[in-house]
Amino acid sequence: MAEQPKPPAADGEVEQPVYYRRSTIGSKAGWIVAGFFALVVLVVLGYFTLFPPSSGRTPATANPQILKLKQVGVSPEVVLGSVPAAPGNAAADYNKAVAVMQDNLALIGKYIGEGDDLDDDPDDDDKKSRWNIPPKALAVLREIASHVQAGAEKADMKYTFVYTSKKFNVSYFYKPTDDLEKLSSALDTLAATYTTQKKHAEAEAVLKAEFTMGWHMMKERVRVDMTRRGLGVQDMALSGLKGLYSQWGGEHTKRIKHIEKYRDSLLSLQRDQREKRKIVWNPKPDPGDIFYIIENDEDRTWRVQGLLTLGLIRFTAMGSRGDKRRLERLVAKYSGGDDPYLAAAAKAARDFTSEEFNVIGTKKY
Repeated sequence: MAEQPKPPAADGEVEQPVYYRRSTIGSKAGWIVAGFFALVVLVVLGYFTLFPPSSGRTPATANPQILKLKQVGVSPEVVLGSVPAAPGNAAADYNKAVAVMQDNLALIGKYIGEGDDLDDDPDDDDKKSRWNIPPKALAVLREIASHVQAGAEKADMKYTFVYTSKKFNVSYFYKPTDDLEKLSSALDTLAATYTTQKKHAEAEAVLKAEFTMGWHMMKERVRVDMTRRGLGVQDMALSGLKGLYSQWGGEHTKRIKHIEKYRDSLLSLQRDQREKRKIVWNPKPDPGDIFYIIENDEDRTWRVQGLLTLGLIRFTAMGSRGDKRRLERLVAKYSGGDDPYLAAAAKAARDFTSEEFNVIGTKKY
């Protein structure tokens, strides 16, 4: 039945306003929805307060190419004539060469850059010339070369953790590579001696062995410093070969173009390595970039170095709870993993002390 209109008020009466009763159902629903959203906001804010996110990567690692496994783009065959293919571990032979070198440092040290400075002029015949080597010292250099040449015939080298400690320290430099680099100096000296004596074939054999040792170091793919120095050893051998072929003359000069082709690719890789090193090892590494490299890089070498860099981040990113939590998760994950190199790097970062940080944490390299 339709609502009847209210009759007009009689004379003298005050008309009372009409109040219409609203439904409370819609009002209650609105409050419930608003309360729900408020609760969600509080929960989200509380979560990010208690569990803040870790740092994201920076533009330094935005290019996906930075995570690719990069190698010299030219086969060593252009330098050596063939690719080493013999079975066995080349490191066993290199380790024998290291032992001979260390046992005779008093005799050969000054000829391989250890101790007294000598004249580098190969035409200088006086007793201060690096190339005026006594017979006993020359015999030691030849013995060293024989071991390196034996290793250079093999396809692979496993040096790290086989002939070194099975622990890493938080550092960019890897001290065991010092010995291999000194072997390179010994081979350079012997090859230069042969070159001055016009023993070109002997010099070539020594320089090719040196080159192959550097190639092995580069492709072990464990420590960035081993790769870096392996590239340097190859470069030194290539320089020696180029000079040798120029002096040898004739058909041998045609090999120089092959040397230069390989060296151009090698230098390109060296440049890439230097740029990436600026990201992974510096006084204050960016946590987001390091996390990203550890979890995504195709080259285990850089993942190992990234884990070692976590040792620095433990002290340089202490203000971020998100970074600290992610760091701890990564250390726990890799320290208990199957890869011995990644595990050793994670444990080194975990055990890195404030005293050690105060020694190396403010140094660029």
